[in-house]
Amino acid sequence: MPLYRDEAIVLRTHKLGEADRIITLLTRHNGRVRAVARGVRRTSSRWGSRLEPFTHVDLMIADGRTLDVITQAETLTPFSAGLGQDYERYTAGTVMLETAERLAVEDKEPALQQFLLLVGALRAMASGDLGRDLAGESGLIQAFRGSRDAMRELAARMERLSRGEAVEVSRVAGDLGQAFGRLQEALSAIADQARTIADGDLRRDVDLPGALGEAIQRMTGNLRAMVGRTQGVAGEVGGIVVSLQAAAAQLSAATTQQVAAVTETANTMTEMAQTSAVSADRASELIKQGESAAGVVEEGAGAAESAVQSMAAITGSLDKVAQASGALAERVQKIDGITETVTFLADQSSTLAINAAIEAARAGEAGKGFSVVAREIRTLAADSRKAAAQIRELLSEIRERTGQVDASVGAGTRTVEDGSRLVQKLGDVIGQLGVTVHDAVGLMRQVEGSARQHQAGVAQVSQALTSMQKASESIRDGARLLGELSGKAHGLSSGLQAAAGAYVLPAAQPRAEA
Repeated sequence: MPLYRDEAIVLRTHKLGEADRIITLLTRHNGRVRAVARGVRRTSSRWGSRLEPFTHVDLMIADGRTLDVITQAETLTPFSAGLGQDYERYTAGTVMLETAERLAVEDKEPALQQFLLLVGALRAMASGDLGRDLAGESGLIQAFRGSRDAMRELAARMERLSRGEAVEVSRVAGDLGQAFGRLQEALSAIADQARTIADGDLRRDVDLPGALGEAIQRMTGNLRAMVGRTQGVAGEVGGIVVSLQAAAAQLSAATTQQVAAVTETANTMTEMAQTSAVSADRASELIKQGESAAGVVEEGAGAAESAVQSMAAITGSLDKVAQASGALAERVQKIDGITETVTFLADQSSTLAINAAIEAARAGEAGKGFSVVAREIRTLAADSRKAAAQIRELLSEIRERTGQVDASVGAGTRTVEDGSRLVQKLGDVIGQLGVTVHDAVGLMRQVEGSARQHQAGVAQVSQALTSMQKASESIRDGARLLGELSGKAHGLSSGLQAAAGAYVLPAAQPRAEA
């Protein structure tokens, strides 16, 4: 894409998309050029502010199919800084930019003289120096010279008029000079009318065309109506002020009585507030005592619950003992059966031993060894019967002891159950007592809250009465002040009537009623 460099004056800008602008330029070498400046509407753009109207810039531009593209911009002269401080110069500069754009018939047609003329005019207007002449003898330059001279003369005359000086008739030819002459005549007529009104004469009308004459006439009419109303109202104001003085005296007496009544009521409310505070404090003490009792009740309920749990644990332990005792009885019964079996085996062994001894005796010498064995078996059988008898005695004693244990466990279980029921009943009573104490504490809290609310309400009423007392005192003082001000107002109304009477109204103008 080919590039070219040129100086230019920014004539106008148009938005393109979300971040771009179309810039219309008047360049030194290429005439009017329209180019796209990409991204200049973003806040992060580094050279967006350089492409604003009235800016003299040095550009690097790339040729495009429909629109060229600005690739670089450097500010040479920011004319907008000087023109933006004066509305008239800014308006004239805008006209110059629009004229320069319209005079360029085609894009990229060289217009060097037009570019130089625009740069020189903008530089002169931005600096405020309109005394420098422009080089050249073209028709546009000559027309600009004539307009410039006429504007100089009219500016000087307008400055003298703004200082209140007399100005001769304008010598500027054309519509601009005639318009200034009509403006001068209108200002003179307005000044004469103002002097007449200042002298107190409202009988004269001013004859000026247009909105200015209508406004002056309306102002004169409004002054006539205002003066007429003032003259009519001034007398009535005096009568009203006298009535205000009498009303102020009555209001002062009434408010004095009201202040005394409010003061007495406020004292009574203060005593009521003190009584409510004492009641609330006593209720607070009872609440503390109730909370302490509730704590004791809760501790008792906890102890009863612990006792019930301990009783249940003891009952469980006794049940285990009873179960163990039953198991022991079963084992004793089994052992007793085993003992009987042992006794039976011992008797059988003894019988077998006797039979064996008889057979050994029959055998003679050959049966001596067998005889010894039979004797030992009889001895062992006798010992077994003896041991079985001892075991029976021990089992009998164990049965007796086990029966005693079962009886003791049963009695203990019944005692524990009775104790559990008593402790449970005690816990229920303590729980009911706790509910009662909590209810009593809640009632006392309600009593305390009611007392505090009553105290607060009485305090608010007392405060309101105090405010009412102050307000009544203020009203009383205001009534006294109103009486004093009414006297002053009477004097002012007399002065107002005299001042309004200094103006002379037209004979046909009736005085307005208040």
